Amino acid sequence: PVSPMTTLQKMWLKSKLSDPRIRLFMDDEVLAALEARLADVPPLYRKEHFRFTDRFSDSDDYFSEDYIRNFRTALEGVKHRKIMYIEFTSGHGKRMNGRFVLLKMEYSSKNDKFRAYCYLLRNDRIKSSGIINIGRITKIADTGRYFRTPVSMDEYFSSRKCSSPAVIKVTPERNGVERFMLEFASYEKHTVRDLETGQHTVELWYDKQDEAELLIRLLSFGPVIEILGPHHLREQARLRIKRQAELIEEYRNMEV
Repeated sequence: PVSPMTTLQKMWLKSKLSDPRIRLFMDDEVLAALEARLADVPPLYRKEHFRFTDRFSDSDDYFSEDYIRNFRTALEGVKHRKIMYIEFTSGHGKRMNGRFVLLKMEYSSKNDKFRAYCYLLRNDRIKSSGIINIGRITKIADTGRYFRTPVSMDEYFSSRKCSSPAVIKVTPERNGVERFMLEFASYEKHTVRDLETGQHTVELWYDKQDEAELLIRLLSFGPVIEILGPHHLREQARLRIKRQAELIEEYRNMEV
């Protein structure tokens, strides 16, 4: 038998309708019908109730019709493993294009952006792997062809994994260990616990292209963690902390 929706479920759905990202998955007619059906239902929460303190401000433009169209085309490519022709701008401002097979789409809460894991093809063969931010796509078109070669996501991520893991010391203060493990639950890692101090030493493997995002997520833990290695990651953390201290000092001087 069909189960009717509870009031709580209706309130939750009403809240989700206010999220602009829902337009990526539903067309305007469906959304309008849902709005009409839930017109007398109060939302469970409002977006004004949330404040994000560690998120980039240049999020994707979820109201852009071009963005919505590109997203839906990319999602269709992922679902059916289609070969897509894509033109986009890289993070360094370089215009790029080619034929790609999109393997998986992912949402980054830190960046408030969607991105696609993909393979670049040459003569229908895999040339290299990469990540394309949906917001950087200027053109995406279905070639009408399908990628028939079996693809393993484990092999994909292994090809992009860093050669040396980030080594992090995590202290138990302020539930640091629990929060760290939850934050990096999806990462491959190896953990050793010191029974006397309760500290954990974690080896964390990550995608080389996501190093900057990883660093930001690590620094959000403050003194609860210490980056032990590799050297270049520890040095980047030191420079970021130094710059933050300089900005705080400049702000204090402005107040005086």
